[in-house]
Amino acid sequence: MKNNDKYNSGEPGIGLEVCKWVIDKGAVMTGADCWATEVVPNPDKNLIFPVHGELITKNGIYNHENLDFTALIADGKYQFLYIFAPAPIRGATGSNGSPIAIT
Repeated sequence: MKNNDKYNSGEPGIGLEVCKWVIDKGAVMTGADCWATEVVPNPDKNLIFPVHGELITKNGIYNHENLDFTALIADGKYQFLYIFAPAPIRGATGSNGSPIAIT
């Protein structure tokens, strides 16, 4: 909330090559501490959020964004059981929720 234009202008993240690797490995979820998980803007200017389409729409892989691991890292916790409790919204394709780390 300090520089929204800069924050929304782009971010690092995974591209389609890593996305296909994640799919091939049989992952059920991806997660990142940024707002899109994938690189923004996409290097191919003809594509807009292609990783979201491949992961979520085509393969049913959950994508959790804006995760904050600050407290876990400060405590030296790098392995944990991850639980996500989504808001029960009927017919939704996305939801806010409560990520929980049990160490």
